[in-house]
Amino acid sequence: MIKQFLLILILLCGNVYSKDIYISPTGNDGGTGTINNPFRNLITAINRSAAGDTIFCRGGTYVIGRTELFRKNGKGGKNGSYLTIKAFPGETPTFRGVSDRFLIWADYVRLEGLSIITPWRFDIFGRGNQVINCKFTGSQPKYGAILAGGNGCLFEGNTITVTPGGNTRDHGIYLKSGTGNIIRNNTIIGTQGYGIHIFEDGTNGNLIKDLLITGNYISRSVQRSGIILATENAAKIDGVVIEGNTLERNRDFGVYIRQGNSISVKNNYFVSNIAKPQLKVNNGVTNYTESGNTFTGSGGEPPPSPSNFRITTENLPSGIKDALYSFKLEAEGGELPYQWRATGVPLGTVLTENGFLNGTPQVAGMFTIEAKVRASGSEHIAAKIFNLEIIGEGEPPLPPPDPVPAYGDTIVIDLSKVEKIIFVLKKEQDQ
Repeated sequence: MIKQFLLILILLCGNVYSKDIYISPTGNDGGTGTINNPFRNLITAINRSAAGDTIFCRGGTYVIGRTELFRKNGKGGKNGSYLTIKAFPGETPTFRGVSDRFLIWADYVRLEGLSIITPWRFDIFGRGNQVINCKFTGSQPKYGAILAGGNGCLFEGNTITVTPGGNTRDHGIYLKSGTGNIIRNNTIIGTQGYGIHIFEDGTNGNLIKDLLITGNYISRSVQRSGIILATENAAKIDGVVIEGNTLERNRDFGVYIRQGNSISVKNNYFVSNIAKPQLKVNNGVTNYTESGNTFTGSGGEPPPSPSNFRITTENLPSGIKDALYSFKLEAEGGELPYQWRATGVPLGTVLTENGFLNGTPQVAGMFTIEAKVRASGSEHIAAKIFNLEIIGEGEPPLPPPDPVPAYGDTIVIDLSKVEKIIFVLKKEQDQ
């Protein structure tokens, strides 16, 4: 009798093949979550998700209450493997909250292209989280449309347009803590408090560091300034760049630097903010620099507009996912040079200050882009809405399964992709 041992290796890896999950206002939570049999509620999709998955939200209105996505429950993404919740290409999912908010206390979660009827809001705390091209409309949310903290987060291309209400503690984007965050190319109009509120009270890590606030348009804050940097107790703000923003007709200052160290304010446009000076810096701020800022208007009155200033580009040509895209937008009627900015551009692209829409789109779909341009020597802004279609080439097929090794074969394992290895020894007998 010859004894033979068969070695079976079971490699338990991470979520190697991510999956797409679909929800629809006409779906069924007893379904399978596929495109033809979607779930109805977002929480059902979240409970079935893992790192690397994408939850596609079909168009229509979702009536929603308190929704939780917590790392303690094993939810969220991983570095390089986001959990993405996004609009289905070419459709507009609208979430109308009947109570509370969307609580995201997890890491590497991306929210993209969603429409929110406020006061429902996002509370999003963790590492690497992103809120991109979302739209908030309705009444003023408590504390802010986006209340956030964490490291390495991105808040880009969002539009927050709210009706007055609440109090001076209710804002547009409220960042409470973290290092290496970016607040870029957002449009914030009509908040009761600050448009962008950077405030560390000593309870969320005691530090806001290496923050970039750039390309934002903030207008008509009802009781406060466009942007504030402030702390209390033992908290610190260290290393903030405020660059290329437009602060227009806010009730207080355009920008108020109350506390902080190593603060740079440059190339911003201050237009008819009520308080004077439009840029306020307290004496206790250290290592402060400013340059290239433009100030015009006073007392909330808009500056004169150049005649016949407009964007002349009629349409944007379509692009292809993962392929280089470049197109120049044109305007006329104002003094050169122009300065351009935009919201709603596809992930992976950017509209440069000289009007080039450049980059490599990372997602396919139909995108609604609002382009704005300013003429030199004037604070008048011309704006235009464009639709940009990014065509996908389809997902690549899954790779074929590895062949089952024969007895005596040498097996090579890439340990960088393996979380756990279980060796199972099975004894077999030859008759």
